[in-house]
Formats: sequence, structure tokens, C-alpha cells
Amino acid sequence: MMTFERQAYFERIGFHGPASPTLSLSNRQFNDGERQDINDESALYQLLQERFGLRFDHPQYGISFAEFAAICPK
Repeated sequence: MMTFERQAYFERIGFHGPASPTLSLSNRQFNDGERQDINDESALYQLLQERFGLRFDHPQYGISFAEFAAICPK
């Protein structure tokens, strides 16, 4: 189960789940117009680490892929 601290770690990022099975991510923190369409949770997990600099390996606030997939919109 995700703790409050871990949930707060992800509140900076806005997840948008359109009617299609594709996940979309809008990053308003870094600029006004960037948008990425993501095919699955593993691609989103990688993108958040590589492009947006989130540290899933953080000793206190880190999150495993299984925990991350559980909070993603289905």
C-alpha cells in the first residue's frame, strides 16, 4: 500500500486518462505545452525517471514498478 508521503511525491505530475487505453502525461511544472502519449505503465515509469527526473530509487520516497502500476489509471 502506498504511504501518504509516496502519494505526495507524485502529486506534482498530472495524469490524464482519456477514453482510449493510451495514457497521457502533461508536464506543467517544466513548460506550458509539452505532452507525451504513453502506451503502457512501463513506458511511463521509464519516462518519469529519464525525462522528468523523478527518483524511484529514493530511499524514503521511492516506489517499485508494481506499486507504480497499481496507482496508474486503467
